[in-house]
Amino acid sequence: MFYNLVENEWGEITYVPTLLGKALIVVIIIALLGLSLLLAQKSRAHKEAQKKNPAMSAKQLAFCAMAMALGFVLSNIKIPVFYTGGSITLLSMLVICLPAYWYGVGPGILTGVAFGFLNLVIDPYVIHPAQLVCDYILAFGALGLCGLFANKKNGLIKGYIVGILGRYFFAV
Repeated sequence: MFYNLVENEWGEITYVPTLLGKALIVVIIIALLGLSLLLAQKSRAHKEAQKKNPAMSAKQLAFCAMAMALGFVLSNIKIPVFYTGGSITLLSMLVICLPAYWYGVGPGILTGVAFGFLNLVIDPYVIHPAQLVCDYILAFGALGLCGLFANKKNGLIKGYIVGILGRYFFAV
């Protein structure tokens, strides 16, 4: 109903979303965008009340968007491609970890989740809804954990390792 099974000449099966599946992905993205706008508005009201949690500035938002774009370009530069479908890319995850390192955990997780949805829209491979949540939302969102080490010695290296291990944990 949401995807079709396509078999190639080697007997490999690929899951391709149907029109209904693509529409569902678009609806989910629009709902998440609306939720993020609602949370940003709440955060703005909370900021005025406490002056503690500032909303993302336009500069931070632009940097996060540029990091996603650069990460997406780098994720298409695959060094080896494995027969099981996996690959090693050229530093694409490091670029996604940078907003977390510079701006904190919140913007980092937001950037990672948005990058996961971008990958879901461009190159979907979904077998089960639980796999969708783990592979795209949680795995890329875990890269935002890099922000936990922002003010520590060798924080970028430690944070990158934690982010990659978190992504590996959710992806596997």
